[in-house]
Amino acid sequence: MSSRTALTQLIELAGNTADAYTTALFAIDSERGSLTLKAHLSLSPNINPQATVEWGKGLIGQVALDQASCIKDFSKEKPPALAWYTKKEDIKGLLAVPVIHHQLEGVLVIDSKEQYQFSTKLQKIITGFADQMAWHLNLEKQHPEWIEGEPAAFSQVLQGCRHLAEAPDRKTLSKRLINLPLHLLSCDAMAVVWFKSDGVGRVTHSRGWHQSLEKLNIEPGKGVCGSCANTGTPVMIRNTGKRKFMLFGSGEKNEPFGSVLAAPLIAGKQVPGVILCAAQAAHGLGQEQLDKLSMITAFASFAWARIENQQQLEFDKTLCPVTGFPDQRFLYGNLGSIESKLFQDHQPSGILMVQLNNLHSIYGTYGLAGGDQFLGKFLTLLEKTIAIPKFIIKFSDSALLIHLTDMDPGKARSLADELNHSVHHKFLNIGDTPVPVEADFGMALYPSDADQLNDLIGIALSRASQNEERIHV
Repeated sequence: MSSRTALTQLIELAGNTADAYTTALFAIDSERGSLTLKAHLSLSPNINPQATVEWGKGLIGQVALDQASCIKDFSKEKPPALAWYTKKEDIKGLLAVPVIHHQLEGVLVIDSKEQYQFSTKLQKIITGFADQMAWHLNLEKQHPEWIEGEPAAFSQVLQGCRHLAEAPDRKTLSKRLINLPLHLLSCDAMAVVWFKSDGVGRVTHSRGWHQSLEKLNIEPGKGVCGSCANTGTPVMIRNTGKRKFMLFGSGEKNEPFGSVLAAPLIAGKQVPGVILCAAQAAHGLGQEQLDKLSMITAFASFAWARIENQQQLEFDKTLCPVTGFPDQRFLYGNLGSIESKLFQDHQPSGILMVQLNNLHSIYGTYGLAGGDQFLGKFLTLLEKTIAIPKFIIKFSDSALLIHLTDMDPGKARSLADELNHSVHHKFLNIGDTPVPVEADFGMALYPSDADQLNDLIGIALSRASQNEERIHV
């Protein structure tokens, strides 16, 4: 498989992801000061395979000049004549992305006959494809002989990379990275590092090490992995000379590896992870292995971005449009992980159930806008009373579940008085009409009432339903 075939497969992946009519990659021809159509995938019979665009001219030339993405919405204007067609096409929307690897390599353009706009999430995914295309275009310039031929095992590497790009979740992606066949990337040890939102990294999967790596903290800028993550550039040590290198973090045991490679996963401005490889022999890893590893991490970066975007899309579906809080479906779909996070330090805390009893009748009387207005004002009132770090779930149409940290029986009784005082004979305006607040509260304490989240929810719900008292402890 040639490098051209690799670009064609990337074009296919990008086009299918965007549900595009045409996906076209224009490459820079620096000698002529123009961009030429390098590879494409199109449903149009009017595609122009010899399309050429002058630098700075037209939409493609301007994107190349500005090195900035461009989105065109043709809902209010007719689409212009586009360079990659021999005849005008009824295009609704268009996305053009600069293809950059250290410097501009070309422009990737995607158009559609189905949609006028491209979502931010889709733009991020397409930018990830553009980054991989840039890597291939740059590689062709360095190794022009690979255009008709290819480096050893190139087709197998690309096949393995596509397998990475299709990983359904991060755990599967990590396992696929660790289990890459040795004929694709030969090394004696390998580790996958993922960085959390606080910047600290952890080894989640590894092979070939004599020590356990899972408990090591990898800090940006420290050690080989930390430096790789901090700079966003690969690290290659051809010959360690038996010197002691910190590969991960303090507390690791030095192992006698003769050569080391580390390559970052890059998604936009983020470096979510690092792949580290080590070989026993000095010069056991070199430029050829680094080129392969860079290609592997490029596809893994795309997979990570796609997985993150998909998870965000799934999470967004669980959010209440009025409160912005996750709903009951999110709670019970992630009950175990939520429970472990809320109670991980085993400190006393509380599950407060808030039942807004007249919310249904308010929506029935004042309509959607009036009900939303009342609910928003009630949440503001609640926020003023509960000034404690909390985790909130929209438990039902008229109930909220609130986790309160650092909560013992004494503090719970004090909070009960504050809640009763805040809602007792309280009215909130819908427009100019005052509407009473009718709310019940129930609290269950961890761990004195129960040590399982589901049990605590049941206790809090039961107590909220007892109307003779606003809160029970």
